[in-house]
Amino acid sequence: MDYSTETSTAEHQRQYERSVSPWSRLEPQIRQRPLATVGVAALTGFVIGGGLRSRLGAAALLLVARMVVRDVVTQTIANAIRKNDLGDATSNGRY
Repeated sequence: MDYSTETSTAEHQRQYERSVSPWSRLEPQIRQRPLATVGVAALTGFVIGGGLRSRLGAAALLLVARMVVRDVVTQTIANAIRKNDLGDATSNGRY
């Protein structure tokens, strides 16, 4: 009996199921950034649960949004500087 064909077929079936699944693109993100995923889920629950109806809820959301935006901007600038430094180092022959 040829087991390599069965294994190959089973592997192709798993790959097909992953590509068809709506979670196929989301699952790697959840595995790579579990805390961010929990944060998004908590924010979604907060908004759907009516947390924005009160002034305190809106203020809390605004505070969190400012912190997230600050972090994203800082990381974006740091990555741009890092890429620029790497580009300069490789083009000048330095490493």
